[in-house]
Amino acid sequence: GENVHLLALGIDEFIPGTGDGAERATVVRPELTIPQVARRIRAQGGVAIAAHPGERPTWFERISLHRGRWHDTDLARPELDAAQIWSGTPNAGFHRAYAAWIRQLLRGRHIAAVAGSDSHGSFGRFRQVRIPWIQLVDNRNHLFASVRTVVQAHERTHRAVLDAITSGRSYLTDGPEITFTVTDGQCDYGLGEVVNGSPIGATVIARSIPEFGSIREIRLAIGFYGAREEEWLP
Repeated sequence: GENVHLLALGIDEFIPGTGDGAERATVVRPELTIPQVARRIRAQGGVAIAAHPGERPTWFERISLHRGRWHDTDLARPELDAAQIWSGTPNAGFHRAYAAWIRQLLRGRHIAAVAGSDSHGSFGRFRQVRIPWIQLVDNRNHLFASVRTVVQAHERTHRAVLDAITSGRSYLTDGPEITFTVTDGQCDYGLGEVVNGSPIGATVIARSIPEFGSIREIRLAIGFYGAREEEWLP
């Protein structure tokens, strides 16, 4: 019954969702539910992604646009493919979205994480409605390509990229590159793969360039199903 933002990648047919657009002052209810939208996206071979699930609407947005927020029960919906936990700036919304994603993983829900700049307007500036029909804001907090989703695809096609996202063969970055593998002594496994045996080692390789600065620290986290939080390894 509330409006949230959802990304649809790889679709050709329009899916309605005008409740949040402030186009008509008296029409601010969503036309479709999250599962309904996600099923329509999947029917077209697309990917349904929760957009910035850690952001909180202002009181004015809640009243004027009936804007809500993503809840854990929403992210747990099996129709949803991924969550855009990083959208431009590492603010409080990012940390809330990251924590929500970790909670899903610890519960056994293998939802993928993606990054996006949430860029509006010219891509060189961020423009957003602050007060519908009255005020716009303009800043540089969400510059296009300021953060990226790097996918490990088998080929450079739209289908391969979408499959890599949904299978978790990807990582998020604002510049540096990372390679992560684990081994069970016989085989090596990469991002998005499942280790059937007991992993006995992990390899992390990180690279950077002067534009992004030097890498000072690499931290590795591990999670166990049913645990309340992940563990950070020394």
